[in-house]
Amino acid sequence: TIEQATARFQPLARACTQLFFTLETLGQVHFLYQYSLPYFLGILTDVLRATQTTTKSRLDDIAHRLFTHIARRVSKGMLQQDKLMFGLRLAQIYVELRDGVDGLPSEAEMDVFYHRSMIVPTTTTTLPALAIPTETADRLARLASPSSPFASALAAHVELHQPEWEAFLTHAAPELHVPAALWDDAKSAFRDLCLVSMTRPDRLPFAAEKYIYHVFNDPSFPWRGDVEFRIQVEQETDSSRGILLCSTSGFDASGRVDELADVLHKKLSSVAMGSAEGFDAADKALNTAIKHGHWLLLRNVHLCPSWLVTVEKKLYSVRESAHKDFRLFLTSEIHPHLPVNLVRLCDVFVFEPPSGVKASMQRSLEDVPADRVNQSPTERGRLFLLLAWFHALVQERLRYVPIGWSKAYEFSQSDFKGACDVVDYWVDSVGGDRRAHISPDAIPWTAIKVILKESLYGGRVDNSYDQQLMDTLLDNVFNAHTYETNYPLVHPSSSNQDADDGVVIPSGKTKEQFTDWIASLPNSNPPSWLGLPCSVETMLVINQGHRTLRHLQLLQDGLDSVADDIDDGDATTTLFAGGAAAAWIQALHRKVTTWLAQLPRSSAIRVNTDDDDAATAFTNPVYRCLHREVELANKLLANVTSLLEYIDGVCSNALKPTSAVRDAMRSLHQDQLPSDWRTSYAIPPHILLHEWLADFSKRVAQLRHLMSLPLADVLSQGIWIGGLFAPEAFITATRQVVSRDLHCALDELVLVASVHNEANDSGGGGFNVSGFHIQGIQWTQSGGFTAT
Repeated sequence: TIEQATARFQPLARACTQLFFTLETLGQVHFLYQYSLPYFLGILTDVLRATQTTTKSRLDDIAHRLFTHIARRVSKGMLQQDKLMFGLRLAQIYVELRDGVDGLPSEAEMDVFYHRSMIVPTTTTTLPALAIPTETADRLARLASPSSPFASALAAHVELHQPEWEAFLTHAAPELHVPAALWDDAKSAFRDLCLVSMTRPDRLPFAAEKYIYHVFNDPSFPWRGDVEFRIQVEQETDSSRGILLCSTSGFDASGRVDELADVLHKKLSSVAMGSAEGFDAADKALNTAIKHGHWLLLRNVHLCPSWLVTVEKKLYSVRESAHKDFRLFLTSEIHPHLPVNLVRLCDVFVFEPPSGVKASMQRSLEDVPADRVNQSPTERGRLFLLLAWFHALVQERLRYVPIGWSKAYEFSQSDFKGACDVVDYWVDSVGGDRRAHISPDAIPWTAIKVILKESLYGGRVDNSYDQQLMDTLLDNVFNAHTYETNYPLVHPSSSNQDADDGVVIPSGKTKEQFTDWIASLPNSNPPSWLGLPCSVETMLVINQGHRTLRHLQLLQDGLDSVADDIDDGDATTTLFAGGAAAAWIQALHRKVTTWLAQLPRSSAIRVNTDDDDAATAFTNPVYRCLHREVELANKLLANVTSLLEYIDGVCSNALKPTSAVRDAMRSLHQDQLPSDWRTSYAIPPHILLHEWLADFSKRVAQLRHLMSLPLADVLSQGIWIGGLFAPEAFITATRQVVSRDLHCALDELVLVASVHNEANDSGGGGFNVSGFHIQGIQWTQSGGFTAT
C-alpha cells in the first residue's frame, strides 16, 4: 500500500533531510562550503537512476550509494583539516538511518565524546594503580566516575584486566587495541571512539577514521575526497555549473585544466583576470564559449571579486540554454570575498600543497630556472639550495604555532623570490658573475642575512623571541661551513645514535643534482628537522582533534534537535511544545542545574583584612592587585550565575526568554560562550563552554583561598599565576614588593626560577608558584632543565 511504501522510505527521507541541512550548515565552518538544494537533488537523482530497481535490498543500496556520492563530491571541495569532521557527521546520520533511534548515543555519551563534563567532579572512582602516565590515569578515573555513562562497565573491567588496560593506554596505536568484551551492545564502536577520545586525545583522528570505516563497512569509503580530476570533470559536471579550482597562496591549479584540455582535445580559451582589459576579454570569451561549447579558463578570479557577480548572473541565466559541451573553469586563491552565490553555482575543487620540508623545497626550486641556478660561479647553486632549505624551515614551523612561531606570520613564495634576487645581487657584487669559482669565505654572508632578517622574512616578524629564532636559523643555514663535505643540515638524534634522522647537504652543483637530492628525502620529516621537540607532533594532532570536535558540534547541533526554534515569537510555547525541542530544552535544563550547583554563588570571594585595616592593606601592591582580581571575579561570577538562574527559570517554564537570553541559550546549547563572558578576560579563541567553566571555577577557588590567608602569607603559598585574570600585573606587584624590601631599584631586579619539591620560604625575595606547564624543555631532579 501507499502507507507501507511511505513508511519504508521515511527513514531514508529523514536521512536526506539531515544530509541537506548538514551541507547548509557547513558554511558556518568555512566560507567556501556553500551548497544549494538543486546541487543536492542532482546528486540524489543520479543515485536513484543508477540503482537497480530489482534489487531486494534497494533501500540499503540507495543509502550507501547516496552517502558515498555525497562524501566524494563534497569532500573534494573541502580543506584537509575539515574532511574528517564531515566524514564523522556522515557516519552519525548513517547510524541513525541503519539502526534507528536505538542506535544513537545518549546525551551523556555525546558529552563524553565532546569532552563536555561537569565543572569539577563531585565524586571519583578508585581504580587499580596502573603503569600509565598520571594525566592518562586522571582521564580514565574521570571516565569511570559515577556520573559517567560508562562507569559501570569501566570500573569492573579495569579491575579484572589490568595488564590489558595498561597495554591499551600506553600503545602507540590504542584505537587498534581496545580491551576486548568491554561493551555488549550495538553502540560498542562509538563507545570505543569515546574511550580513545577521552583517554588518548592524541589518537582521536585515527580512532575517528576507524569508526567511519566501521560504520559504512567499507574500507574504501571516500571521505577523504581524493581528486580524480579527469573522471570528475567528465562525469560529475555539466554546462549549467562552473568549476571553481581553489588553492592556497602560491599554488597554481590552472595547469590541471591545460593538461586535461590537451588530453580530451577540447578548445580552451584562457583569460588572466585582475585588470580592466581582462574584464572585456573575459566577457567576450564567455559569450563565445557558451554559444559554441568551448572551454573557458578564468585565472586568478580572487583579484576581481566584485566583477564575479557578472559571471554569476550570466551563468545562472544560461543554465538551460548553454551548449552541452561548455565548461567554465575558474582558478582562485581561497579568498573570503568570493561571492557566495557564485560558489553555490560551482563544483569546487580545493588543492592544498603537501606539507613537509621535501614538498616545500620542490615548490621553491621549481620557481627558479635551471640557467639561473647553474650560472657562474659554481657556488651560487648551493646558495639557492640553502635558501630553499631555510624557506622550508620557516614555512613548516608555521604548522606548529605557537611553538614553531608565536603567531601565524604570512611568509610566502614572494619572500623566497625576493631572497633569490638578494643572493644574485650580492654574489655578483663580489665579481661572481665573471668568475667560475669564488671562495665561500668571500660570499657576503652578513649582508645577505641582514636583508633576509630585517627586510624580507624578518620584516614580517614583530615578536622579539621570534626575531631571535629567525636570526638563529639564518646563522645556522647561511655560513661558509655549509660548503664543507658532508656538512649536516640536521644533526642525528643524540638520543639514538643509530637513528638515520640526520640530513647531510649534497655535493651537487646543478639544479638537476639538487632536485634529485630533494626527491630522495622522505615525504614526511620529524619536527627535529625544524629544531622542534618530537613531542610537538603530539600537540599538533591533539589540536587537530579538538578542531574536529568543535566543528562537528556546529554541524550536529545536538543530534538534529531544532535549536533555532527558540527564535520563534512565542518562545515559551515553542520550548515546551514537546518533541525534539522539548528533549533539547530538558537536556539544557539538566546542564544548567549542574552548573549552578557546582559554581559558587555570586560575590562568594570576600577580602580578609583581619591582620591589617583596609588603609594599611592597600599600601601593599600585592594586596591591591588581588583586590582588583577579586572585584573582577565577583562581577563576572554574578553575571554568570544570574544568567544561568534566568535560563533555569525559562527551562522550568517560569520565565519568558528575552532576545539576549535566547542568544545565550543557543550558545550554551552549542557548548559556546555567550559574548559577554568571552570578552571578560583573555582566553583562547576557540575555548569551549565546559572548558571555560572548569577554568573559571579554578580561578575563583584560588582567589577564595588566597583571600582567606593573612596578607603576609600570600606570597609563601603556591600561586597559580595563569589562574589570575591579569598575571602580568601580579608580576609587577611582586617586583614592587621585593624592590621595597631589598631597597633597590626595579631595573636592578632579575627574575630567577628554581624548582623545589614543596613550597619554601622565599625570605622576602620572591614567591612560590605552581601549575606551570613547560614546553620545549624537561626537568629532572638530577639534571635540572634540559632542552628537548
